[in-house]
Amino acid sequence: MNRYWASYGLCGFLGNFAAAVECNRGAKVVVESPRGLEVATVLEAVDERFNVESSGRVVRAAVEGDRLCAERLLQQAAADAATLPVLIADAELLLDGTLILHVMPFDDVDLTEWVTQFSATLALKVRLLNLADLPREKREAKGCGEANCGEGGCGTGGGCSTGSCSKGKVKTSAEMTAYFASLRKSLDGKRTSLA
Repeated sequence: MNRYWASYGLCGFLGNFAAAVECNRGAKVVVESPRGLEVATVLEAVDERFNVESSGRVVRAAVEGDRLCAERLLQQAAADAATLPVLIADAELLLDGTLILHVMPFDDVDLTEWVTQFSATLALKVRLLNLADLPREKREAKGCGEANCGEGGCGTGGGCSTGSCSKGKVKTSAEMTAYFASLRKSLDGKRTSLA
C-alpha cells in the first residue's frame, strides 16, 4: 500500500492518504478525508521514516466534473444569498453531498433559516465556515496555550521556541514577509527538489 502527502480543502489542509495505486506529484485525486469525500492534490510520497497516523485513503482519480460542480454551486449560493447581509467568499463541494460555504457576515446575523432552505433547494447538506468567527479569547491569546508558553517556558517573545508558532500571536504582513525572507536566505543552497 502506497501513502502520499496531499493538500485538500480551500484552507490548505495537509494529510497523508493510503493509495492502492501509484500517484504522481500534482495529480488530482478524490480522498476520504476527515471531512468526507473531496478532491485533493498529491504532493509527495510519504517517507517510511514518518510515523504518522493516516488521514484517510485515496478513492479514485478526480475528474473535471468534480471541480465544475463546485463552481456552479458557488454561483448559485452567491445569487441565492444576494439579499442577505453576508459575503460568500468561496464554496467547497465534498463529494458525499456536503457543501461548505466560506462566509463573511456584514453584521451579527443568524443564517440558520437560510441554510435550512438552501439545503432543501439543493438537496445537499450545507455547512457554513464563518471566516469572521474567531472567538475573542483566541484573538487575544498569547502563545500557543501550552504550559508556561510566553512566560519564558517555551521560548522568547511569547511564541513557541522561535516565536513563530502558528497558534500564537498573528503577525503583521511585514513581519511575515521578513520571516519568510530570512527563512529563504537560510535555505539557499540547501534546497532539495521535490519533483
